[in-house]
Amino acid sequence: STFHQSQSMPDASSCPPTFHYNPRTDRLRHYHQHKAGGKTVNSILERIESKFADTDQNHPLFTRANGGEIHGNRKSLHKHMRKGESTDRYVTFLREPTAKIMSRFYYHRTMCNGTSWMIPCFKLAGVCCLTLEDYVIQRAMNNNQYESLVAGMPRGEVCSPNHPTIQFEKDWEAIRRGKLTPDDICPNGGWEGFVSRVEEILLDLSDMGVFFGIVEEWDSALLLLGEEGGFDPLSMVYCHKNAKAGSPKPRELFDGIWGPGGEKALSVLREYNALDIATYEAARRIFDRKVKCWEASRNESTPLASETRRWQTNALASFQEEHCGSGTNHLNQTYRAPVFGIRDATALADPNFVIPSDLRIMISREEEGGNKTCPQLLEEFDECPYPKPLEAC
Repeated sequence: STFHQSQSMPDASSCPPTFHYNPRTDRLRHYHQHKAGGKTVNSILERIESKFADTDQNHPLFTRANGGEIHGNRKSLHKHMRKGESTDRYVTFLREPTAKIMSRFYYHRTMCNGTSWMIPCFKLAGVCCLTLEDYVIQRAMNNNQYESLVAGMPRGEVCSPNHPTIQFEKDWEAIRRGKLTPDDICPNGGWEGFVSRVEEILLDLSDMGVFFGIVEEWDSALLLLGEEGGFDPLSMVYCHKNAKAGSPKPRELFDGIWGPGGEKALSVLREYNALDIATYEAARRIFDRKVKCWEASRNESTPLASETRRWQTNALASFQEEHCGSGTNHLNQTYRAPVFGIRDATALADPNFVIPSDLRIMISREEEGGNKTCPQLLEEFDECPYPKPLEAC
């Protein structure tokens, strides 16, 4: 990650809490963050619970219907934990924020031609004719990981020494649209103080039965989850679920492949997700310490990276070859550019190119499926240079 900082080797007393799971008493739950491998995690947890159920008919199966999956846009994790049972054990994955937002943007763009499964028309109107920059400013779920894991928690001594019980900002509008920074909500500690406080919050949640995985360390995180939870390694294998191939990544914006439009989009992504960038950094630091503690417990004779490669080459490769088809949807190349209406790649490098203002469809939150019907939205869609998603609407 661009924002990740390496950490020194921790001593034993600073090792993060281990994820413990007792199949006789505990229940697995998945706190599903947007675009963080959620459907794949579901399939893994389903397999784990079903294996335990094979030997214990009273063991609950993992399903969304019985509350196993909690989608991360519902309530914050700590609220769910307060209302849940003490025997609930939670798994959640965090993803680098710019990649997370871009993934959601292009995930919906795969449906712009109307050939994919039916989704609300406002979602398509929000990506098919907006630039990535405008999407971030107007519609994206910015700072969503901060919102689900940190918002509403006490600021603590480092951020607010005189009033440590004051809660972190939790207003939806301020978080997703107000461009808040760590300095705004942790004025006494700044960036480093905020990251430190978030680490404390995540460690407390870990101690209460939460496993925090990192998407960018996907296979290593799954191996750690399996080892700490006592799960059969064969239960941790997977097929990629709900994947969309061909979407641009932040590196393409960073490298300037998409010209000024892409560079501006990357700048806005970082600006509007400052809280998520810091939250992700805190989770990465904890994960790194977990890895180093795991390796230290084995006298560093078996680096986790080596163990991961061995698992990938053997158990995972064998499973995927036998069970995983090529069901990945591919993004139509028409929709790859982070700016719309540009079919000639040379226009991307033109600093004087201006997107016509009458093509910028700005739909407020209140209008999503409420005040405007699909036909009304499609009337505004008339100037869109891409095919109309009539079938999906």
